[in-house]
Amino acid sequence: MIIDIGTQRCSRCHGALEQVGEGVYRCKLCKTEVLDDFGRVKRFLGDRTDIPVKEIYKATGVPVSVIRDFIDQGRIEDPEGKEICQRCGRKIREGRYCQDCRRSILLADPANGKGGQRF
Repeated sequence: MIIDIGTQRCSRCHGALEQVGEGVYRCKLCKTEVLDDFGRVKRFLGDRTDIPVKEIYKATGVPVSVIRDFIDQGRIEDPEGKEICQRCGRKIREGRYCQDCRRSILLADPANGKGGQRF
């Protein structure tokens, strides 16, 4: 089922949607569960982290660029390990920085870790 997050309405009955999990919504009227792009990717992956991005796209229909954004945001791991740390160039599986660079960035400027920023 397609969800229009902007209007937050069920495409079946047009009832209001309420968020019940990360990427998961439920219609208040008909109780239909609706997934956004992240919800579809997360549900497809389950506990697996070894599925290539192209297979995730084929199974979910979520564009590769959106899946890559989820990886950059640290919301899912890169199953192919193709991402590199933007600071030192080391291969990483999630986010924009490796653990060592994240730690040194936080130590240099503790304000970077505040406000929910993911890196």
